[in-house]
Amino acid sequence: MKSKNWMLPAETGITSVNKWLSFVAAFFGALIMIIATADVITAKFFATSVPGGKHLIEEFNAVVVFLALAYVTQERGHIRITLLEQRMPARVAHVFRLLGHALGALIVGFCTWRAWVLVLDSFAQHSYKYGAIDFPLWPFQMVVVLGCALFTITFIMLFIRELRLRERDKPSHT
Repeated sequence: MKSKNWMLPAETGITSVNKWLSFVAAFFGALIMIIATADVITAKFFATSVPGGKHLIEEFNAVVVFLALAYVTQERGHIRITLLEQRMPARVAHVFRLLGHALGALIVGFCTWRAWVLVLDSFAQHSYKYGAIDFPLWPFQMVVVLGCALFTITFIMLFIRELRLRERDKPSHT
């Protein structure tokens, strides 16, 4: 009897959300480039800069980093230290991957909780970024919470996938 992959619908959903948010992150990356280019051109030729450009770029960086983080991790596109892992026995490498995913979920889960507390505090205090244009900080802080939450879910998903891979590779006793 074939074992049914009960994680498939959840993985498909999370992958779709992560992929879509990585496109949003790419869009904001393009906006950063446009604002920075316009800022340099206006500073060079018109002796003025884009109003609020520096502040927008600072906040848009949170969108770029935190919305793409989970997808990059899920696709294993991040920089990994494989030199050591390649030289380990398969079981030891498996244990290290499990520990890495578990620690990642715990650490990023803690960051998610702390970022959520910061958003609630910022929202309650009506925190604004003041400069050429004033705008509230909480929407950008909420992006950090969303990105961290998806990152945590991705680590949990990778942990479960690693467990399932190991179970599937075990010899059956028949």
